[in-house]
Amino acid sequence: MPDSFDDFEEIDSCYRSTEEQNRRNLAKNAKPEWHQLKCFVSRLAVEGNGYDGHKFEWSASPSRSDSLKLKNVTATFLDEGERDGILNCSLQFAGTPTRRGDAGPANGSLPAPVEWFLRPVLLDNGGVGWFVCELGQTFSSAELAEEIIKQLSSCYKAYEKVHKRWPAA
Repeated sequence: MPDSFDDFEEIDSCYRSTEEQNRRNLAKNAKPEWHQLKCFVSRLAVEGNGYDGHKFEWSASPSRSDSLKLKNVTATFLDEGERDGILNCSLQFAGTPTRRGDAGPANGSLPAPVEWFLRPVLLDNGGVGWFVCELGQTFSSAELAEEIIKQLSSCYKAYEKVHKRWPAA
């Protein structure tokens, strides 16, 4: 406990200075770390890893969002700009119909898209990591890349389960 009000002000000033430094660090390093996360995910696709006999396909696009696809299910990397100077981004996992009208009510609907909102955070080692709001966990980029693969595979299983109930064309 501070001995005097002056001590308290000094502690408060030090805390505010540290917070501002952390904020500048996040503002400076979150965007490069976002690219690093996508590199980790794309590397998994390029290395030929697959699931259930299907290969992951990486799609990088300067005009659209980058994505990782597993058959008819895609993880889309959404860069939503900056909020208060800090990168605002998310991931969306969603399936697409294989035939026209497959998503209609008569055929049963596709599994609902899953969205993860990512908040860049400073890790204990001083690097930048990701807090996934929906999971309530913090990950390094390498760890999050693995979680993305697991989630995409899980969405693929759910999609295939619904798809097998649809009548043949």
